[in-house]
Amino acid sequence: IAGQRTTVVFGVTFKIKRVSDKDNDIYFGTFSGGSIDPATTIHKNIFNKLGTANKQLSFVPKGKEVEKRILLLVNRYTFANRISEVIRGLSYAYQEILSYSNIEEVWFQNPTEHGAPTHVLLYTKEFLQQYDTKRLDLTKINAELFGAWFSSFESIGDEHKEKLFAGLRTFLKSKKPHQVFDDKLTREEMARLGLWLVDKERFDETVWLIDQFIDDPDPVEPEHYEGDPESNYHEKIIAGEDPHIITTVRGNLAWVIQKLALRKNYIIKALDYTKTLLRYKNLYAKLQAIIPLIEIAARRQWLEELNPQEYKEFHDVTFDLLRNYAKYPPIAKRLTHVFYYFQDLTTEEALEVLERLKITDESAPLFIYFGIFRQRHYKNQDGRDKKCFDPKRLKKNLEEIIKNNDDQYTNLRGSIAWNFWKLLSKNPDEFDAISPYISLFLEQPYRKNIYDDIARIIKEWIEKKPEKCTPWFEKLLSNIAIYVKTNKQEGRNIWLMPEKIINYIAYHHPEK
Repeated sequence: IAGQRTTVVFGVTFKIKRVSDKDNDIYFGTFSGGSIDPATTIHKNIFNKLGTANKQLSFVPKGKEVEKRILLLVNRYTFANRISEVIRGLSYAYQEILSYSNIEEVWFQNPTEHGAPTHVLLYTKEFLQQYDTKRLDLTKINAELFGAWFSSFESIGDEHKEKLFAGLRTFLKSKKPHQVFDDKLTREEMARLGLWLVDKERFDETVWLIDQFIDDPDPVEPEHYEGDPESNYHEKIIAGEDPHIITTVRGNLAWVIQKLALRKNYIIKALDYTKTLLRYKNLYAKLQAIIPLIEIAARRQWLEELNPQEYKEFHDVTFDLLRNYAKYPPIAKRLTHVFYYFQDLTTEEALEVLERLKITDESAPLFIYFGIFRQRHYKNQDGRDKKCFDPKRLKKNLEEIIKNNDDQYTNLRGSIAWNFWKLLSKNPDEFDAISPYISLFLEQPYRKNIYDDIARIIKEWIEKKPEKCTPWFEKLLSNIAIYVKTNKQEGRNIWLMPEKIINYIAYHHPEK
């Protein structure tokens, strides 16, 4: 299909646009694929056998007394060696298992490369019956089985979430979760149960759950970490890497606290929990604690209404984070979302925020707001600014970052240009406010990530504002020409689509 301009694949028409006259070949291909679902496979293989085993175990030899009826499942599949998958497969037959009165215990035998196989208790009839009636005995075996089955039960539905919460109430009467359940992944699942409680508007029970997990030892403090370096998110943050993952017990708990912060009657409680999370040294814990802080920032007026002292503490906590931890790009990135809601900052506060957050390109909207739009807001009746805000200093700050050609600010400057384009797309009335900064960008040397968005602005506004866009386009082409002359190799990668702009100028200003 190399010589064609269009082709149809599965009913979809693809347009083919050649970028050069060189010979080339284009191929489309499909292939089938699939993956093994261990839990479903296990369920299919053992479901009927469980019923058969239940019937067989009803047999009592004459003159013999049966002490215990045990079913042993022997693994012969390499993909079924994870106990969690075996339990999930069993959970699909939960109601049937409950009805099997003759199976008192089920064990799983796993082969090993050398030596005797391992044996793991999957469930006891007594455990499942007690779990089903929400009357679990406080025994070590019950605690181990409850932890092992938690994830599988949690995925089944609300009825099981009720039973799981009742079980947690039982096991955590006098102990903390980590004292009962060793596996931190299980405790993560347990902490996430709070999301369901909040969605059901069971806020007091959510508070109880948070209280149980708020001092969980996961994640450990940096000096005690002994795991895989790839999972040391504290060190990754120090190195500037953003761990795009929600993990650890307190990390998951932060998202429960975030949900709690959406309720006015619980926002102070959410702030208290957030401050607790922020006390830990682990930077990943601090990173996740910013999640509820963002929601509190969005509703900080509630704090002011409920308790001005709480609002002051919130303000202090936020600026403490800014001053001590914004040097780490992932934390700075999250903090920008907190300060998006701080539009009433004083001049000095705004300058400090921008100075500390300029290491992340997500601070671009803050530079734009405080540099251009902040002066319009927070006025007294006489028109004076309530906080004596000085727009000139923030305007100068925006201009300086646009003119700063240091490589470390390339992404930030590109983000400012992109935000200008987006802003003008949504609010065309702001063209006159934005246009001086477009001109300022074009006074700087060519940067692809910036000039691409400037070109978009010119293309979209050439017909409405030709008196501005025509000289902008001339300057853009001039700067690109200079760049290509001095950067011949990189210049080959510059692609423009100026047809609309050139056609307009050619028709209306042929002398150009």
